Amino acid sequence: MLLHLPLPALSRGEGEGVLLGGTERAATKRSGRPARPRAANQRVVAVPAAAVGAALFQQYGCVTCHHSEPGALGPSLAGLYGSLVRLKGGQAIVADEAYLRESILHPQAKVVDGYMPVMPAFEGRIDEEGLLQLIDYIKSLGRGAGSP
Repeated sequence: MLLHLPLPALSRGEGEGVLLGGTERAATKRSGRPARPRAANQRVVAVPAAAVGAALFQQYGCVTCHHSEPGALGPSLAGLYGSLVRLKGGQAIVADEAYLRESILHPQAKVVDGYMPVMPAFEGRIDEEGLLQLIDYIKSLGRGAGSP
């Protein structure tokens, strides 16, 4: 998935746009607005959705709690996708896209065993594109054993 978004921080020079996750036509289709015409010398930099998700992971402060250092407030996300997750109460579920989505939007719904329910809910704080980019980033961190 690529998205064309105005992100001046990622632009490398005048006449250069940023294409995040797909084609300009796809971005036009989603937004309903035609893509801005590019000058002949304008270059588009393609940025994978997972890379945008990594930036969002930093921007929203997720890295503060979700890291692999001892004493982290949240579980590490490396290898999470597709792995079996033990929840408080003894239930175990596979960390698929639906689980990741719910855990970002409503983190109190399924709390990982051994962790406190301190993560804030992101429903209403992140749009659908950002959510998909975060999920792509988490998936890029590796798949768990026995993943689908």
